[in-house]
Amino acid sequence: MSTETLLVEIGTEELPPKDLKTLGLAFRDGLLKGLAERDLAHGDARWFATPRRLAVLVEEVAEAAPSR
Repeated sequence: MSTETLLVEIGTEELPPKDLKTLGLAFRDGLLKGLAERDLAHGDARWFATPRRLAVLVEEVAEAAPSR
C-alpha cells in the first residue's frame, strides 16, 4: 500500500509560550487518534509549535484504510 507524508498546520492567535508543549502534544495526539479511528496506518509523528502556529508532521500515512 502506498504511503504519503502528512503535514497539518494551523495558524492561531498569540499562544502563551509556556503552553506550547502541552498544545503541540494535544494537537499531535488528536490527529493520531483521528487516523487510528479511520484505520489509517502511519509512521512517526512530530509536532512543532510557535506562538502563532501549531503543526504536526506524520510520516508514512497510508493512502487508504485496508479493505474489510
